[in-house]
Amino acid sequence: MLTNYFYHRFGGKFGQQESRIEDTIVIRFLLPADPAKLNMFSDEAPQFSDDPVLVIGSAGMDIVARLKSEPRRGTSSPAQIRRTFGGVARNVAENLARLGQQVILLAAVGMDETGDELIDGLVEAGVDVSHVLRLPEQATGSYLAIVSARGALQFALDDMRITSAISKEYLRSKSDLFAAASMVFVDMNLTKESLRTVFSLARRNDLPVCADPTSTTLAEKLHPYLDDLMLITPNFNEAGVLCKRSIGASRPDQA
Repeated sequence: MLTNYFYHRFGGKFGQQESRIEDTIVIRFLLPADPAKLNMFSDEAPQFSDDPVLVIGSAGMDIVARLKSEPRRGTSSPAQIRRTFGGVARNVAENLARLGQQVILLAAVGMDETGDELIDGLVEAGVDVSHVLRLPEQATGSYLAIVSARGALQFALDDMRITSAISKEYLRSKSDLFAAASMVFVDMNLTKESLRTVFSLARRNDLPVCADPTSTTLAEKLHPYLDDLMLITPNFNEAGVLCKRSIGASRPDQA
């Protein structure tokens, strides 16, 4: 069992899910044999399981434009634009692999240049991508964000239609991976039907499940499974959706 696990995202440096660009998220938890001894803030060195973490969800290309001034309607505005690989599940898989944990990624990407580069980067990081779906008829997912000069998200667009290929049939065909895993991580880009299958397979194999709500739009998918989660990583807005109340970033005590 995984006894010490870090999920580290600092100002977007470890992958860009820019809905969180104002947040610095450092999450660490330990899973001892006795849950009563759970220590969220131990200074002990991380210890990883020999069994892999199964990471399920989105993988794609992030395009982020940081405005240099207030945008003007109807014309172009100066900005700093960068392209990085993203997708919640992909980001988590890379972070864990670089920290030394065995990781298997279940995702879907196109049979295109972006997909090739994304896969190559994950292989370099040490992620097992042998079960990633490569689909010639679809493009690799993408995410476009516009942020202010201070980093506040203005609006974002995503095209993760390809993630629907992670079907319940595909997941059931990977039941042996659930049986061999130490933990499951899932993001909310999956369909509701696929999410049910993930949680069913996790319960069947007595696996702890960690989840990222992904966005305020998708966070509601997690409501039926909140009691099944060991860890959840919402930002303030997503926490508000899950708690059905407004939680302001200026009032972290409300979280």
